[in-house]
Amino acid sequence: MSTAPPSSPPINLINDILPVEAIAHIFSHLHSSSTSSQNSLPISSKRHPSDALAQACSDWREIALSMPELWSDIKVYLPNLFDTNNKAKVLNEAYPRQVKALKKRTELWLERSKFHPLRMTIMNANRPEPSDSSSFEDALDSLWSVLVATSPRWVELDVAITDPEVGRWILYQLRSTPVRGGSIAGLLTPPAILSNLASLRIGGVRGVELGHFTPMVGPNWPSLRNLELNVKGSIYQVVSLLQGCSNLVSLALTQRHRPNGWMRPYSGEKVIHLPRLESIAFVGTLLAPNCHEMFDLPMLHSCALINVTHGGYPVREMEAPLAKWMERFGSQLTEFRISGTTSAFPSTWWIMGMIKDNLVPNLKRLILTGRTDYDALLLRLARLDANGSLYCPNLDTFISAPGGCGDTWMSEQSAFSFLRSRLGASVGPEGGGSVARLRYVRIGVKGMKEPYSDEELEMKGLELVKELRAKGVDLQGVTLKITYMIRASFAVGGPRRRVRRVEDADEVANHNANTRVLKVEVDTSRLWKTLIVNDGEVFIRPLPSPKERCAEVLPAAEEGGEEETEGSDDDCDGMEFALPYRTRLV
Repeated sequence: MSTAPPSSPPINLINDILPVEAIAHIFSHLHSSSTSSQNSLPISSKRHPSDALAQACSDWREIALSMPELWSDIKVYLPNLFDTNNKAKVLNEAYPRQVKALKKRTELWLERSKFHPLRMTIMNANRPEPSDSSSFEDALDSLWSVLVATSPRWVELDVAITDPEVGRWILYQLRSTPVRGGSIAGLLTPPAILSNLASLRIGGVRGVELGHFTPMVGPNWPSLRNLELNVKGSIYQVVSLLQGCSNLVSLALTQRHRPNGWMRPYSGEKVIHLPRLESIAFVGTLLAPNCHEMFDLPMLHSCALINVTHGGYPVREMEAPLAKWMERFGSQLTEFRISGTTSAFPSTWWIMGMIKDNLVPNLKRLILTGRTDYDALLLRLARLDANGSLYCPNLDTFISAPGGCGDTWMSEQSAFSFLRSRLGASVGPEGGGSVARLRYVRIGVKGMKEPYSDEELEMKGLELVKELRAKGVDLQGVTLKITYMIRASFAVGGPRRRVRRVEDADEVANHNANTRVLKVEVDTSRLWKTLIVNDGEVFIRPLPSPKERCAEVLPAAEEGGEEETEGSDDDCDGMEFALPYRTRLV
């Protein structure tokens, strides 16, 4: 792997407030926080933090330019090939000029990054058709040549492309052997590249299948640790691909378009042996009915099901292979996540059966987001098994939140009973021993017809704290959040009057003409109010705006998950519950 020489700030700079080393540390922290999200700015943005630091003053500029790590995240967002202001498929005449400017910008960043390892992101890759202007082709090919020339320094690659031809070309560059005469005329095809790649994410590639990867990953790619694929493929292509990635630590497989034979049992003899894999995520559609027989995962401890559906098949039929998977690997898991936005699959009853059958005895984190679950699940987790122990005795994190578009059927009574049981428990076989208590809980519950006032919620929290402390429960380091869903229906676009039911909109709109109602729409939204107990202190979280909710979501890296990618990115309410967020306690 290419390693960057240690960078040291200019010693001739003197800051009256902070030493140069402290400023450099702040710059480094700002860079890490601003590039950790998928919503980070591309290098073409004038508001990019690295640019802002370099333009603040001459001293800051010299410090910023002396830190190649500030310029090592190369996020290239290509301009639109077609005119977005025209419904017809009309070429964007400014495309060559925009790509040329982007190339110049890319060269500048690559120069400033010196020899530092690169995290490369390529988005919105569209390639002109052969019938289009040659200037369009030349502009794009010139930019590609600049990018791939630095590929030996790439340690991370994230590709989200829409053009099949460009997608196939990029994947051909991942071969471990040289490719002669690329499929795109005039495009530079470099020799073997990406030998240092540690993370690869290919998402949303139209017209590209796993077969394009099959000959590309081999023993010459031992550094790959994280792999996320969102392309079409068969079971056998998955097996062939993963057999060459023996050092994977994290794997996410997306299969939204099920090809013929995807749901048939795997009849091959090859087994995917991944001795270092710690986490696996299935996105979209589950693997084959006997997928548990395809893998050998001795170090697996985290499993996630993200937007997984039954694909039109009977639910129980699709839950059966999942049960086999848990029978095989459940005892290894310390974290299990289920996230969905369209349907509650697998069902609450399947999760209850998994817990009752003790398939996940070592589970520490159970996270259910973007779905609707029921009181029965909380009651199951609050009960004792036949040996007098709580189910999942090591559970320290529990999250059950439906998201902004879903309803919650868990009741306030069940949520509080769950907390009292799990936090106050000190039981084991024959009544002896102790149980690891919860550390983080977030539960969405049904709101009352008449919402609680802040004072009423605060009293509920204080009573809970008093009761737990009376049992000797130490609440230091414990965070509890009970979120109440509050429905609000109101009319907008017309007179400021309440509308009780959505069906009343037409009645209101056709009311007396003297009211001058030109247009009345009824907005039925779901709001949330949260009771928070943090280190024994009680707080009430006021109803935030959608922007505030989106801004307060913890980054996936902090929570230890993918990201996930979980839920709808443009649904702020859904994002709020994708992961627990930290509040400013006042």
